[in-house]
Parts: sequence; C-alpha cells; structure tokens
Amino acid sequence: MDALLKLYRNDSVPTSLPPCLRLDNSTKHDLSDDESVHLKILLEHAFGSDRRVQPPITKPDGLCVQHVYRIFKRRLGCDTMITVTCTGPDGSQLSFEWDVHQVFLQAGSRVLDEHLNPGGITNQSPPNQIALNYHPMMVDRLVTFFYTQTYQLDEGGLANRFHCISKAPEGYDPLSFAMKGIPYLGFHVAMYRMGEELEYPELMDIAFSKMVEQIIFKRRSTTRDLMEMVDLVYNLKFCNDKDNRLAALVVAAVVLYERKVWTQAQLIEFEEGVRAVSRFMVDWDNTVNRHRQILEREQTMGPKRKTRRTSNGHDRQ
Repeated sequence: MDALLKLYRNDSVPTSLPPCLRLDNSTKHDLSDDESVHLKILLEHAFGSDRRVQPPITKPDGLCVQHVYRIFKRRLGCDTMITVTCTGPDGSQLSFEWDVHQVFLQAGSRVLDEHLNPGGITNQSPPNQIALNYHPMMVDRLVTFFYTQTYQLDEGGLANRFHCISKAPEGYDPLSFAMKGIPYLGFHVAMYRMGEELEYPELMDIAFSKMVEQIIFKRRSTTRDLMEMVDLVYNLKFCNDKDNRLAALVVAAVVLYERKVWTQAQLIEFEEGVRAVSRFMVDWDNTVNRHRQILEREQTMGPKRKTRRTSNGHDRQ
C-alpha cells in the first residue's frame, strides 16, 4: 500500500502538458442513493444468474493487435519520443525513452490529444517529444497499450521488467526500477488512475477489466487484497471514480467472497479490518438488501453458507 501511494505526487500529471487536470478526491461514493448499473452487472456475473448480461470485460482485436505491434517492435517510422526522467538510487537523474508513432497517440487520451492539437485544431507541426511524470514501468505499459489496447504484468503479477523501452540509462540496474511491493491489483488501480488523469477511457476500461477478471472471475484475491481495495477506493479515495465503478467492483467482490469463497474466520478477519470504513459498510449492507433477488436465486443452487448479519439484523442469506 505504501509503495503504491509513493508512486504519486500532487503534480503527477505529465510535466510537459498544461496542468488541465487535477484529481478531485472529494468524490462521495454512494451506491445506495442511486441504482448502480455497474454493481448489478457485476453481481449478475459473479453469481451466474443471467448470462445474457454483457460481461464487463474489454478484449482487444487480436489479429489487428498482432499486426500493429509488429510495426511498433520494428520501430518503423517513429516520429515522437516519450520520455521519463527520474532519480536513480545514487541521486543521479536518469532518462528513459520510448520511440512511438504519433498517429497512435491521437484521439485516445484527451490530455495527450490537447497537447498535440491545442484547441482541437489539427497541428501540422506537433511536438515530437512528450515528457511524462509517472513511474517508468507504468509508462512502459502505457506505450504497449497504445499499440495493443492492453498491457501485461510479469511473473507473479508484478511489474519487474520493461517490455518495449527504446533507450534506458546506460549502466542502470533494472531491479532498481522494478515495482517492488506493489501487487497486481495495486498496479491496475494505478493504471486506472493514470487513465483518469490522462482522460483516457480505453485505458481505464482495460485496467478495470483486468481487476474484474482477477477478482470476480478467477477469484484470486485474498482478504488482505480486498481490505486494501476498500482502503484505496473508499478511505484514501486514490482514484476519482466518478461513476462509482471501482466502488461497485469492491462491493460486488466482497459479497461474492462472503458467500462463495471465504471461511467464517476469513469473513470475520475482513469485517474487522474494514469496520471503520463506514461508507463501505453501508454500501455492503445496502447491496445485499437491494439485490437479494439475485443472491437468493443463486442460493437455491447449492447449500447455504453461514454469513454475517446486516446492520438491520437480517441474515445475509
């Protein structure tokens, strides 16, 4: 958690771009006042009650991606350089560079597009260098995303090596820039926030899809993982999450794990860890009460599990 928070400073927007976007972390999560479409879709898929609902997963066009990425890997006709300058372990300034095709930066991120074409007017002589103020590993995945509409982590769900960098500092130690201490969920949340800051909906979609796949469909999250997600989304408000999509994911995941994954001891451990986050506790209770039809429909398919009681005294069954 601490490692993830250290990734961001207050001025974490791209340094060479106008400060047109600052995160407004005053967003109030509330899944009870208004029916959350995201929440209902996630619950439908988590409990398998309506397969007609489109799954909240974004998949790139594989054939097109392979062709485009081959062009990128050969660096044919690159006309723009993306750079990141950061401080090395010895205090020296290190520069990382990615050669890209400017055409793939157009019409994606609104912030990058505004930098290349101010005022929405096509710039016949756009800048050929863009400096970003993010961790180099995150920028490396962003550049991959420009071409493939997705990004990948390394073994163990970590970002330990560069996938498409053009030029790294001479003599640098790759392990010094591995994102140690940041597990897969933390990295995807960081990429989601990058998408918010760059106003890049497609990047947000793929980061969200990766979280849904791991948490909901593969059910690989631990109680600690979900406690940290509650902290990031509800308590620290690490992302804007203006449409409550991340909040819906956290709540749907907890309802799913409570009923299908966790033992009673794990449920108690989780509840004790998040009890102080009152807004989440309200959303958790309200979700079970509002979507009881979905949950009860699933309950008829197997033996009932012992679950906690909601704040109004009703059993979560």
